[in-house]
Amino acid sequence: MKPTLKLLKNNIFTIFVIIVFVIGMFGLSYVKKIYWDNNGEAGYGDRTVGVKNNEITKEEQKEIVSKIKDNENVTKVEYELQGRTINLIITVKDDLSVSDAKKMGGDFAKNFTEDQLSYYALQIYFRKDNGKNDFPIVGYKHYSSSEISWTKDREATTDENK
Repeated sequence: MKPTLKLLKNNIFTIFVIIVFVIGMFGLSYVKKIYWDNNGEAGYGDRTVGVKNNEITKEEQKEIVSKIKDNENVTKVEYELQGRTINLIITVKDDLSVSDAKKMGGDFAKNFTEDQLSYYALQIYFRKDNGKNDFPIVGYKHYSSSEISWTKDREATTDENK
């Protein structure tokens, strides 16, 4: 018998394990590529494909926040962009009613262009510093909708435990 065949015959189990290991590594890399590989893209995948065409610049963000702060009932504004959702967290004065807050929310949405509102979803959170039970209220406008939907009105409670 030739020495190569003799070596193969004596180490057949080791060769089999090495071949199975190499095939397994290729299989695992394939599965990883399918399920976990995003090639350095954002965690939103292809849901944010057109974001570069509809980008809101830092200057536009500052202008929107300053226009909202110009309202006499607003004490603080936080702007946050997550994927295709713009979150506005607005702290208002304690004497503002829910209906007035909803009207203000519609006015604040007008600070965005039609193109921006047709690409981004808008969430407006109103809250008060005093933590009264009728606040916070949340308004949401989906990018395919023209209306803002609001959380269901709540009745103020006098019981501190509720």
